[in-house]
Amino acid sequence: MELPSSVEVHTSGVASSSHIYPIWSLPNLPITEQFGIFDPNFPSFDQELMVCMESGHFQLKNVINPRYLYQYSTYSFRTLSSQKINDELKFLIENLEVDKCNSITTKILEIGGNNYELANLLSAKVANYIICDPILSDYENCKSNVSSWGGMIEDHMDRVREYKPNLIVGRHVLEHIVDPFDTLLKLVEIVPDGTLFCFETPNLRSILSKLRFDAIFHQHLHYYDESSIAFLVQKLNCELIKIITNPLGANGGSLLFSFKKSRKSSIFVKPQYQSIEEKVSYFKNQLNTFQKVIESQMSILNAWTGEKFGYGAGLMLATYNYHLGGDELNHLKESWMTTFLKLALVIKI
Repeated sequence: MELPSSVEVHTSGVASSSHIYPIWSLPNLPITEQFGIFDPNFPSFDQELMVCMESGHFQLKNVINPRYLYQYSTYSFRTLSSQKINDELKFLIENLEVDKCNSITTKILEIGGNNYELANLLSAKVANYIICDPILSDYENCKSNVSSWGGMIEDHMDRVREYKPNLIVGRHVLEHIVDPFDTLLKLVEIVPDGTLFCFETPNLRSILSKLRFDAIFHQHLHYYDESSIAFLVQKLNCELIKIITNPLGANGGSLLFSFKKSRKSSIFVKPQYQSIEEKVSYFKNQLNTFQKVIESQMSILNAWTGEKFGYGAGLMLATYNYHLGGDELNHLKESWMTTFLKLALVIKI
């Protein structure tokens, strides 16, 4: 697995603003969402969490080459079928009303969707369905009206213009896009008027309230909440139609929203904080609490002299181990990174 020759510093988010400042340093943060035999020299990179003082949006400073992060042979995240995933998909379809787009003229573009779960639910109701995903190849697993574009959506703008989708949907993809404002603006400019955009992303408010700081990692470049979504849609000159939370979504809870290429006024989104400074203060307070919880867990682990076992499995295990000090889980009965995902967090927050 070839390491990227450099890590790009990128400070463009929902605002394309230069007023972005660091609030949390994460030196040598390990790569997550990859599994294999434990390697003490597993890749890690310096990282920082930043806040935009114009929009209140949180994002990472350093961008690792996506073509390195999302190699088919090493990127292990797949949304496998389960009752939880089925419930999440049902929640998205019902609350963003994408099931109403059942006309035979509807053409869907799904950004990210390598498991075809959403496509299996929606494709039978529409004229055409295309999935764009970096670990797929062109026309992979084609069936009836479903086909795929391999690669990043940023590389397929000419195809989007020709395809003319009237519904663009993405589950847990916006947090991965290097420059979401620029990418969405290009899409808005080339799709037909009235095109509906529907997205789901981890909810920053849930991450902070549930102390899920292990869910801040290299692949997730952006951390959205209601305010930053409203800011983004306004910057795009689009109409925000709906914004709703799913407390049972991934990473502690998810945020779902839809908007249209339209000149109509957006719905009102009540600010969660009096100011961006208050938001930053809340982040620091929650981070301090998280660190105290980690210290408590370390005391328990260090005091136990018997054998230690982990139960369950989690893609965030590498970052959780990092916050535990980067060494403790390596002394468990089995390696903490296994092909069959046998291990998990010693104590789950």
